[in-house]
Amino acid sequence: MNLGSFNRGAVREKVAQFWQSLRGRLILLFLLTSLVSLAVVGVSVYLQTRAALESAIKTSLAELADLNQATFERWLESRERDIQLVASDTRLQTMNDFYAKSVLDGYFKQLAIYETLAVFKPDGSSLMVVEPGTIDQSAAQAAQVTRNIADREYFQEVMKEGKVVLSQPVFSKGTGNLVLVIVAPIQAYGKTVGVVLGTVPMSDIQAQLTTARVGETGDVYLVNREGLLVSKTRFEDELKQAGQIKERSELELKDTTEGAQRALKGEDGEAVYTGLRGKPVVGIYRYVPSMQWGLIATQDTSEAFHSADHLRNILLVVILASGILAGVMAYFFANQIARPVEEMTAVAEALSLGKVDLEVKHTGKDEIGRLADSFRRMIGYLKLMAGYARSLAERDFRITVEAQSAEDALGNAFQKMVVSLQDALQEVASNASSLKAAAEQLALASNQAGMATSQIAATIQQVARGITQQSEASNRAAGSVEQMARAIDQVAGGAREQTQVVDTVVQITDQLSAVLEQVAGNASAATEGSSSASRAAREGKETVQQTLNGMETIRSKV
Repeated sequence: MNLGSFNRGAVREKVAQFWQSLRGRLILLFLLTSLVSLAVVGVSVYLQTRAALESAIKTSLAELADLNQATFERWLESRERDIQLVASDTRLQTMNDFYAKSVLDGYFKQLAIYETLAVFKPDGSSLMVVEPGTIDQSAAQAAQVTRNIADREYFQEVMKEGKVVLSQPVFSKGTGNLVLVIVAPIQAYGKTVGVVLGTVPMSDIQAQLTTARVGETGDVYLVNREGLLVSKTRFEDELKQAGQIKERSELELKDTTEGAQRALKGEDGEAVYTGLRGKPVVGIYRYVPSMQWGLIATQDTSEAFHSADHLRNILLVVILASGILAGVMAYFFANQIARPVEEMTAVAEALSLGKVDLEVKHTGKDEIGRLADSFRRMIGYLKLMAGYARSLAERDFRITVEAQSAEDALGNAFQKMVVSLQDALQEVASNASSLKAAAEQLALASNQAGMATSQIAATIQQVARGITQQSEASNRAAGSVEQMARAIDQVAGGAREQTQVVDTVVQITDQLSAVLEQVAGNASAATEGSSSASRAAREGKETVQQTLNGMETIRSKV
């Protein structure tokens, strides 16, 4: 047998026995009660806290998104007004390159955020382009820089609609920056005589979006109508390492998250979904109708709900610590209950084996204490009954048994038994007195019988002596008979001897008569003492009588 498996089996059996015991069940009950209560309270607190925190986070992000949306729209309006202001300058209506250079230089310096300010002719060719590299040049020199935007959609739209148009962001060929192109018509005499174009880098609005980020994982960015990012995400380096983008997030990374899709559908709202990096985020999405863009503000749930998670961890620690404390308290209280129960169980088992010299030490005012008191009273009662039984076993029948109540089956039975035994003993004592008197009479009769026996013995001795004498007499009689026979023979031989023979016969007859009388006397005495001796005497008497009769016959004949 494998010792390890045996030990494991023994351990499992002991563990099973422990949990099946009263102590184990009480500990389990206390633990479950405390842990379930703590778990319910903890889960309730955590869920409520998380819900409140989630609501607060969403509200905060929503306010932030709304603020950024409003800021972005105001920024767009400001850029539109800037270009409209430039386009409304009457000097540009002349479409003169000198005036155009003067106007553009002034606004370029005044506005200071534009990469390019330019005036284009109705055919799409450039009249004047002012950039950081040409601002200090003369009009003739600056005019050497030529551009043509005739094929651009925003140019065609502005020429057709005659209103300010904002293009989708594009990368500037000159600077490589992502810029927003804003064009406004130059109106003269009710006709569009040219177009003012301004390019503003998205970095200007990017600075505002960056300042709106919250925490370590908060992000705010814009997506165009195709879902492409038109502003930087703070996780650009991480996305490069993940291979999701090659150079930059603008116009390269497409946002397919739930927030972006809903925003581009014209919806405003908030949700918890998987963000750009594949991690759960709390996302706020807003629709920007002027550009048909979406503004997205997100924060990782791990950070957004950090307080809730921290609270959860605290609650888990509290529950664990409370569970340990509850376990210790449960063990203590379970022992407080189980130990006296085990003690009384041992007492009950000992009582079932007939032991009564027992003691229950537990005391208390609760139910278990009252149970212990009941056990002590029961032990006292059994000791009392055992004392009664011991007295009866030691033949002490003078005890008085008192039943504890009318329903005391054992006490009443002992009481009846003792009364019955006492009555029986009194009857035995009475019978013993009668027996004593009878014994005395029997002793007297025995003495008399002894005397009679002595007399019978003496009589038997006399009979024996008589029988001996009878035997001797019989022998003598036999000898006399023989002598008689010889005498008869002698009679036949001679008459002279007849007289002698007759005398001899007479003597013999006298002797026989004496013997007969002696035998008769002995037979009478023997008749009183022994029937056997009587019969012997009678037989002897009859024999002697027959002998006498024979002698008389012989005598007559002689």
